[in-house]
This record gives sequence, structure tokens and C-alpha cells, in this order.
Amino acid sequence: MSCIGSILAIGFLLKIKNVEPHPLAPAPPRLRGGEQDFPPLRRRREGGEVYSAKIQSNKGVSKILLPFEFIVTGEPVSLQTNNRILLQTWKAKVRQAALDRLPAGASPTITPVMVIIAYYYKRQPPDLDNIIKPIIDGLNLVVYADDKQVTDLTVKRRNLKLLVNIQTIPSIIAQALANGELFVYVKIDVPPEPVELDK
Repeated sequence: MSCIGSILAIGFLLKIKNVEPHPLAPAPPRLRGGEQDFPPLRRRREGGEVYSAKIQSNKGVSKILLPFEFIVTGEPVSLQTNNRILLQTWKAKVRQAALDRLPAGASPTITPVMVIIAYYYKRQPPDLDNIIKPIIDGLNLVVYADDKQVTDLTVKRRNLKLLVNIQTIPSIIAQALANGELFVYVKIDVPPEPVELDK
């Protein structure tokens, strides 16, 4: 091929690479906020690890009924830990504990939610603010599609040695107490109506 021919060929390839889509070509699918519009597969990178989960259409998929509650046994891992493997293991444990309580094929809710976390401990616990995010992150794409849906959050800690009047507690907590282990109780519910804070 001559030098002029080579130049023309290169110019033609560059033109194809930068060609604009045809004005009559269909637009790519876009999210419109409905559950049926989510892509079939979403990935979220957390701490160098990629998690995947399907968010399916309304047809043939069971809904997560709120309130939804579950127990995670063991001591929660602080967000401030230098052991990133331990942190990722704890997130995976939270995620699996939720999955074990969910009906098969349940689809993450896309509506606003309220989260309640209660840590039942025996020794000096980590700061409450440091145990929140690993738990909230662990429920992404499992209970809710995105943790931005969390509008209300309540976090408590209770010393197992100082508990009184346990007859009035939920049965799932009573069962966990009977096992005698440290545990975290998590409840996801419909948030209350938004109101202005009292002055």
C-alpha cells in the first residue's frame, strides 16, 4: 500500500472510532426509580472487595416485609480497626445473618427505611459510632438497594449483666439471650413520617 493510501486508511479508522450514534438509534436504558428499572446486576466496591447482587423485576420476586429483624452473634468489629480482613469478615457475617432470615428470592427494598441496632455486650464495647457503618454497609444489596435509603437510625448498647425486665423484650432477642453469647440485634422498618425537630 502506498504512503497516501496508508494515511487515508488511518484517517478512515479514526473517523469510525469517533462516529456519533445515529439520531434514530434507541437510547440506552435509564433508571427511573422503579424497581423494575434497576440493572440485573450491580456491583459495589468496599475495601477492595467486589460484591454482586441481583435486583430483579417485580414479576416472580418476593418482597421484603417490614419490619425485618435478625441477630448477628459475636462482637461487632469497629470501623477504626487496622485489620481490614477482620472488618470485611464481619460485614460478610452481617450480610449472611440477614440472608438467612430472608425468604428465598427476596428483592432488596428501594424505599426509605429506618434501622435500629442494639449491641448486647459483657465487656467494654467499642464506641457506638464505630460499629454503625460496617453493619449498614453489610446490608447493601441485601435488605435495601443502597444505604442512602436509611433516613432514621437508632443505636443502643446494653450490658448483658445489667438487664432487667426481660419479659417484655421481642422473642428474637429473648432467644439470643438464652444462648448466652454476645450479639447484635438489627431491625429494619418503615421510617416515621418526617417532622421538624423540636426546638
